[in-house]
Amino acid sequence: MGQIELRDWLRRNPEPRTPQQDLEYAELFAERFHRWLDDGFGGMWLRRPEISAIVEEALRFFDKQRYWLGHFSVMPNHIHV
Repeated sequence: MGQIELRDWLRRNPEPRTPQQDLEYAELFAERFHRWLDDGFGGMWLRRPEISAIVEEALRFFDKQRYWLGHFSVMPNHIHV
């Protein structure tokens, strides 16, 4: 249901979107997606140490050159930066 509903909404609301459409999107989908990620849905590729190490190295690559990285967390199926 989720992906079909999202695809239909995106078709009915093409870019550029109004602020009202952005708000509707957030209300309908953003919270749901975050809940799915936190519940562990999706591929768990980042659970593998060799893959999460690549992600961490990439995040740190330009730290203090192009940006200040600060805190980050590599979760099993997503990243918080």
